[in-house]
Amino acid sequence: MIAHIRTTLLDLLALTLGARRDVADMARTRGLRAARLRMIIAQIQKGFLDPSFSVRHVAIQMGATPRSIQNILQETGRGFVERVNELRLQKSREMLLNPEYDHMKIAEIISKCGFSELSNFYLLFRRRFGGPPGQFRRQNS
Repeated sequence: MIAHIRTTLLDLLALTLGARRDVADMARTRGLRAARLRMIIAQIQKGFLDPSFSVRHVAIQMGATPRSIQNILQETGRGFVERVNELRLQKSREMLLNPEYDHMKIAEIISKCGFSELSNFYLLFRRRFGGPPGQFRRQNS
């Protein structure tokens, strides 16, 4: 993280001091793409609980195309759907572990975490955490 900040600051400094050609292009692209990536991730963290949340929502908020959002995310090795699903899975796991939510059915928790398809959630949850949510809830309570 510190190296990333250092690179961004050096890019901004190079642009301010009048860097030319390749150096300026590289600095402009790196700094701008890094800023866009941070904005995209912030939008994902803000909206992931909404079942209708999509890359289109982020694109509209940022004045970009869905494809450009996908391209920026793919450069990090994790696409939009992967990021949203991971946040939703982590939130569902958090709720399953929290006794405050013991009164809720698993389907209610799933819904609150932004998943609209139960079968998809169960498949993703099993892959991510090694078992179904009900078993996970019992084992960890």
